Amino acid sequence: MTAARFLKPGEIVLTERPGTITTVLGSCVSVIVRDPLTSLSAMCHAMLPDSQAEPRNRHYPASYYVDAAVRRMLAEFDSRGLHSRRLEVAVIGGAALAGGRFAVGQGNVMSALKTLAELGLRPATLDVGGSNGRRLSFDTATGELTSTSLGRVRPARTKACSRS
Repeated sequence: MTAARFLKPGEIVLTERPGTITTVLGSCVSVIVRDPLTSLSAMCHAMLPDSQAEPRNRHYPASYYVDAAVRRMLAEFDSRGLHSRRLEVAVIGGAALAGGRFAVGQGNVMSALKTLAELGLRPATLDVGGSNGRRLSFDTATGELTSTSLGRVRPARTKACSRS
């Protein structure tokens, strides 16, 4: 029997066990890394592009940032002596929010690609941008990825709560 895991924003999963990791992405990005020989797999759900760009936001854990999450995942592969040239890499997500002031999705994608390039990696699978959210499912045993469009991503609109 395989394990199933839902990945929340700001989380990273690293596993050698067969299973399925799922998440839902809007402007966030998931970077998936897998060694096909050992089935060691990692996946992040990062929310912001650059851990160094906004010093006032440092109260967020490093895993909230694309650059830091990618470096952390790949450090785990390096610590196990796994060769980067055989790693399977994918980048998914980074949708543009309708009416959003900032291009967070695009920034997340650019940060993922830049950080991977700095580490000598290029994604074999790239499903990024656009205006649709995605439901992502990753089978750690086979490396199979399924990215399903969820429709146009819209920013949340909230109303002030009234006290009773």
